Amino acid sequence: MFNLKPHLSTDFYKVSHGMDINGKPAVHPEGITHMYETLTPRDNSYFPYDNKMVVFGYELFMRELVKNWKSNFFDKTWTFLESDFDVFAHMSSPQVHESMVSKFKQLHDLGYLPLEVRALPEGTLVPMRVPVLSIVNTLPEFYWLPGYLE
Repeated sequence: MFNLKPHLSTDFYKVSHGMDINGKPAVHPEGITHMYETLTPRDNSYFPYDNKMVVFGYELFMRELVKNWKSNFFDKTWTFLESDFDVFAHMSSPQVHESMVSKFKQLHDLGYLPLEVRALPEGTLVPMRVPVLSIVNTLPEFYWLPGYLE
């Protein structure tokens, strides 16, 4: 399903969220250890006859996401991956770039995504604006990862 560089597959503004500038988090409060993110459907404009949706596909999506991170990030050598971050060097500050490289090196060395993901059961009918999936980091130093992936 996926064959992307997962470490580069994010909205650019999220690059600075968990990155340190002058030893302090750029966006998050100092001392943060965990981040809780949710996936919440906001609108049903494609099917305006009902204000509900059926939860489906998240289990497959997460399985494929983890597989993509393994094959396109964790299974690659850091030397191979490091130059990928140079694209961000030209669009952000040197501090953000240095922090980003450092944080992803730490993640690469860990060898897995330190996350807990929970979703409503497949087939559940839920109203719009009800969270259907949540994601939280399981190790404090990776507080930035849920928002990066969200």
